[in-house]
Amino acid sequence: MKGSYSARMAKRFGERFSFDVGYLQRDTHDGNSDRSANVNFGYRFPSFHAGLNLKRFHTRSANGVSGFLTLTWNPRDNWRTRTRLGHESNGVGSLVSTNVDYSIRKPTKAISANLNLQSGSQGKEVDGRARFEADNYSATLSRAHLYRNIDGFESKGMETTLNGEFAIAYADGAFGITRRISDSFAIITNHKAWSDVTLGINPTLGGFEQRASKGMLKPVLANLRPYRESLAIMHPLGGDTFLENEDFYFLPSYKRGSKLTIGNEFVYTVRSTLLYWNEQPAGYKTLKITGEGIPEILTFTNNSGKFVATGLKPGVYVIKVNGAKETARFEINGDQKLVFIESIKLADPNSI
Repeated sequence: MKGSYSARMAKRFGERFSFDVGYLQRDTHDGNSDRSANVNFGYRFPSFHAGLNLKRFHTRSANGVSGFLTLTWNPRDNWRTRTRLGHESNGVGSLVSTNVDYSIRKPTKAISANLNLQSGSQGKEVDGRARFEADNYSATLSRAHLYRNIDGFESKGMETTLNGEFAIAYADGAFGITRRISDSFAIITNHKAWSDVTLGINPTLGGFEQRASKGMLKPVLANLRPYRESLAIMHPLGGDTFLENEDFYFLPSYKRGSKLTIGNEFVYTVRSTLLYWNEQPAGYKTLKITGEGIPEILTFTNNSGKFVATGLKPGVYVIKVNGAKETARFEINGDQKLVFIESIKLADPNSI
């Protein structure tokens, strides 16, 4: 059994100066206790931040005091440097360290690097790290130099490490690539009619977005755990295609991959103006659009005869006006998903 007690008080004076004081005590069943009290002062200068930490500690292995001055500087948005100077009384002695960090993040990739230098009474250390992350893979290169003085003998060491990470997923005949996968994942593929459409995947608020691939390897939802109680929402990005069914539920199971196919052949939309044979607009009319292999589409015209119909595929269509005998025909073909037809004329009843 053990118990822990802590107290902290913080105060900010204006926009630049801050102060806080804290106390921590941990008690164990054997009667030992660790106690520490610290005071922190912080001040933000126009170009950098300075912080002073004073600490008094008592543990089973050491007793003493320490003091550290930390200077933090952000010369640019992506850069940060931090220098720490201090001393500890329990044999650690003086310590000087400097950290330089660089980071740039974009929606599909991130680059970061850092350099750490440390010098103290027990030795010196220099290490650096660079990392690149993309949707489908990551790579990390690190190198460390160690100079230690142990019992009067000098010890040196160097280490270089290169790590890479990516995963290939397979489910229901589809392959996908991602950085890593969990026990349950989904591969996102699309209907052939959607081969030139870019899809976005926004599963939840604060989720992520991926783009559908035209090649063999498809995007992967690497972990389905966040979707147990929510939807995955798919939608086109930057295109002119309308996706009617965009909500999908997942039922994650242990070590199971799922293939999710998005879209179908009914991806065309037509916009036009319906006119009578005498060039007058067919305003405020209910329209019935029929074609081979599709269900009837009901739409309407506004005062100027303009109308929109969605859920079409390549083919020939017939427009019927409610309460009239006139009909009109139009055709959908080509690669443009959003088709603009300047005008469509109903047949002259005297010519029938």
